[in-house]
Amino acid sequence: MKKIKLILFILFISITLVACNLNEDANSNLDKEQVIEKTEESFKELKSLNEEVDMVLSGLVEGQQQKQSIEMEVEMIYDDNKDIESIHTKTEVTSNNQTQTMDFYKNPENMYINQGNGWIKFNGQEDYSTTYEPILDSFLTVVEDLDMEEKEEKYIFKYKGKDAKIYRLMGVPYNIEYNGIDNKDIELDLEYSISKENMLLNEIKIKTFGEIDEQNNIEINVDVDFDDFNEIDEIEIPEEVTNSASIK
Repeated sequence: MKKIKLILFILFISITLVACNLNEDANSNLDKEQVIEKTEESFKELKSLNEEVDMVLSGLVEGQQQKQSIEMEVEMIYDDNKDIESIHTKTEVTSNNQTQTMDFYKNPENMYINQGNGWIKFNGQEDYSTTYEPILDSFLTVVEDLDMEEKEEKYIFKYKGKDAKIYRLMGVPYNIEYNGIDNKDIELDLEYSISKENMLLNEIKIKTFGEIDEQNNIEINVDVDFDDFNEIDEIEIPEEVTNSASIK
């Protein structure tokens, strides 16, 4: 019996690998226009995903070293209209060695939030600016100005240099702003990856640098990973959240 199970398991892996390879072959040797078109079409079929964001701001302000980091984990489900039906986010912000956390749940009926002081039934404004669709929209507004490179398993779109329009548009989801520095003077190093397996954005790397003088400069690094596409069927809100939440 163990041998039969092992053979079936190996067969399943083989079939899965073959299916992945077929998808990658079908999505190989595409030009930029075809990649963009397939990426837009793939989003229409997207039902759920997982997202991880790692954002670090570091540099000098009046000669003093500053650092802030933001880590976020998201799992989400879309409805048929591509609105977010259910979502769970966990966010951790560290600044000057102090850490704040936020936990958020939403389903079709209710929203709950915990900012470190207990769960609250939330009725405020939702902000999903750093989820997949706004990031895809931002990417599509700048993609014509990016260089495309094809790899074995993915397409990579890159830009390195200074460009006020690209800086302004790509920074929208993350609210990246440099006060006192002209947009055209911000250094950019961008990389967007699209998987050939599903023609969806699966990795983003953004690096920006702005400097007023030697005593005032900030570097921002954003790393985003998307995975588990269409693998999340339900986001369950724990009873401890619903039972303990006060009403705001």
